[in-house]
Amino acid sequence: MTVARADLTLLVLDRDSTLRELLENSLRFAGYTVVTAGDVTEALDLARSVHPHLIIMDTGLSGLNRPDLEFAGDKAEGDDGLIFFTTSVSRLENVADVQAVSEYLVTKPFSLHEVIAQVEAALRSAGLRLPPEPGLLVVGDLNLYEGSRLAFRGGRQVRLSAVSFAILHYLAINEGIPLSSEQIVDHVWGAEIPMGVAIVEPYIAHLRRKLDDTLRPLIHVLPGVGYMLRIPEGV
Repeated sequence: MTVARADLTLLVLDRDSTLRELLENSLRFAGYTVVTAGDVTEALDLARSVHPHLIIMDTGLSGLNRPDLEFAGDKAEGDDGLIFFTTSVSRLENVADVQAVSEYLVTKPFSLHEVIAQVEAALRSAGLRLPPEPGLLVVGDLNLYEGSRLAFRGGRQVRLSAVSFAILHYLAINEGIPLSSEQIVDHVWGAEIPMGVAIVEPYIAHLRRKLDDTLRPLIHVLPGVGYMLRIPEGV
């Protein structure tokens, strides 16, 4: 069953009122119901009353500890109900506590597209089916946001260059169809380039390392034919 974004409540916790308002407005514009809090006590009270589907919080808030994180995660409706943002992972003292309760971590400064993409990925990984978003291509557990060139596999962001994203997007829109190196060059570069079709192979190898490192392969090499993106069985 598809869930309307307006029926999903997000709780934004940040002491910076300007950033809090920016996130609130952006998430509301994306279609979600949003409540906000400026400190841990207020956020925990809200979590008790509204039971948000997702909580987005700043890890640098004073008074935030592991029991609070676990309590917030329990109050969120989804299994992966927390997204954190921080100024620097290397300066995050409670990074182990954060990683123990959520796999979603966005480093400041961040783009609003990135936050919204993380929200969508977290909600989908919690089993919620959302209506298609304009510019979003979903192929199995691969989510591609064409406008912002953001890619997620299995809920985790995969950072790609513009060219790598263009190749991956072309493979994804032709899921299950073999594509030759010539077709990829023509689509991505649109003109003859000095390296010719030989340029495709290292990009494909890079994409396979980034996408398939710990998951079942998405991109397959077809000797003498080219390449194909195919959804693994059971995904």
